[in-house]
Order: sequence, then structure tokens, then C-alpha cells
Amino acid sequence: MHMVEVPELDIQKLFEELEKEKVQYVVIGGIAAQQLGLPVPATIDLDITPKRSAENYKRLSRFFENVGAALFTAEDGGTWFPHHRLENWSQYNTLHLLTRFGLLDLVFSPEGAPSGYSQLAPDSQVLSVELLKIRLITEEQWVALKIAAGREKDIEHLSMYYRDRDMN
Repeated sequence: MHMVEVPELDIQKLFEELEKEKVQYVVIGGIAAQQLGLPVPATIDLDITPKRSAENYKRLSRFFENVGAALFTAEDGGTWFPHHRLENWSQYNTLHLLTRFGLLDLVFSPEGAPSGYSQLAPDSQVLSVELLKIRLITEEQWVALKIAAGREKDIEHLSMYYRDRDMN
């Protein structure tokens, strides 16, 4: 087993590349929480929920090419995967990717939002990041997703959130 060097997360570059290909997605996870000003620890990846549609899969495959996306696996770090046979990867609910701009998780069906994009997008918000318009979940959606996931780190993040809210 060899360790692969993971590039530092550059969310601006990832957002720019997603925008360039007109990928439809909602930002979830730690970056959404940071953008919302919530008290969460620093994150090492960008989590997005892309729209499940044939056209968006094509956009994603072009995005994968542009950012040199590889599957992020424990054994190899970055394992190449086919970007253009869409059915080879579009069937998965989650893809952990290594890109030139850091780690990216595609979570098509997050816990608490099994329909993914179509469930999250209507209530999400649009935020300006630099010159880009980024769609991300609301604070209420973030709380609901954390509760639904219920992992140890989610419970920890929620307790930080409630502690901070109670102090203000």
C-alpha cells in the first residue's frame, strides 16, 4: 500500500470547474456549514449532491476529465475510473473522488434526503462565492441531514452547533 499525496482543497477551483460545465448540484456537508457560518471543524473535502439526470451525468463526466478525477480508495489513493461510460459510475449513491483541487464527495442520496438533489434544491439557497453563484443547503437542511446521518461525527457537530446557539 502506498500513500498518495492529496492536493490541498481548493473549493474555489472546484466551484469554477463545476460552473464551467454547468453541473447542477447542491453543496452539503462541512463546506456548506462553513459558508453558513456554523461552528464546525475544518473539513478536508467538498461534499455535493448532484442532480440525477442524463444531461447532468454528461456534464459531470466532462468535469471529471477537467479535474483529473479518480476514485479515492484506501489502497491506492487515486484509482482511475471510467468517466464516459456513465452507467459505470452513475449507479452509485456516493463517489469519493481525488481531484487536482483536493477531495470531492458526490453524495447522490444523502441520509435524510434519499431523493437527493430534487429533494434538497427547492429549499436550498444561492450564495455568491467570488463571482460564482453556488447552491447550498440551508441551516435547517444541514441540521436535518446531520440528525438523519447520526454518525458519531454528526452528533458531535450537532452538539457544537447547539452549544454555540445556546451561548448566543
